[in-house]
Amino acid sequence: MKSIPKISLLVLGLLSILIGIIFYAGGYSGSIQSGTKTIDVPTYTNVLIFWAYILIGLSIAITLILVGVKFFKKFASDVKSGLKSLATIALLAAIFLVTFLFGSAEKIEIIGYKGTDNEGFWAQFSDMCMYSIYTFIIGTFVTIIAVNVYKQIKK
Repeated sequence: MKSIPKISLLVLGLLSILIGIIFYAGGYSGSIQSGTKTIDVPTYTNVLIFWAYILIGLSIAITLILVGVKFFKKFASDVKSGLKSLATIALLAAIFLVTFLFGSAEKIEIIGYKGTDNEGFWAQFSDMCMYSIYTFIIGTFVTIIAVNVYKQIKK
């Protein structure tokens, strides 16, 4: 049973190396114009992007499953500790909800982009990501200062 993670790591690592080699050695399918520069487009760009999606999806799924199992085990053995974990999750959800609501759904003007993924939900989602990062950075600084002040007062 302990060899499954090792085998999985080896298989995913080898597939990543193989896809990287295919991406760099696969040639070019054309070129695009960006301003005054011409950029060659690798043939296997989509393969690399989808592989990245798969790896990110696996990482998220495994993390959520393991955290969920640990949470339910902890909740079954110590309800108070489980409720603290639940409160943390609720706080994160509230931060994401508030920052999403602060986001703007207006179209973002991007030079050279003609699609619709820069307006509506996705524009609001990108604002949510930025505002959440700002909130976490401010929270980190406030926590660092508060801990230092608390240590000084406690002395």
